[in-house]
Amino acid sequence: MTSDSLFHSFDAFRQSFVDRLAALLEDPQPDSFILVLANAIYDEHIHALLQTRLEQRFSELSDGLRQQLITGQGLARIAHRSPGSGVFGRRDVAKIAR
Repeated sequence: MTSDSLFHSFDAFRQSFVDRLAALLEDPQPDSFILVLANAIYDEHIHALLQTRLEQRFSELSDGLRQQLITGQGLARIAHRSPGSGVFGRRDVAKIAR
């Protein structure tokens, strides 16, 4: 879709937006899921279109995180972000675990 056709109508814009949100659900990181979920919570149309895939992705993410905890990996793999990102780092996780 070209940028001209994207802005030709609201429906074209909306469909392109939903398509790109759906593509984000293929990203393995939870932050992409959270972004899509926030949009779906805000907009009933998006929620209706993406509900099944959101439920599947939630299940995949929760199963993966559960396995990480069971195998002793903790949350370090997803929690290791840049300082000040608002996400717990390894030291924070260790403090909470005590």
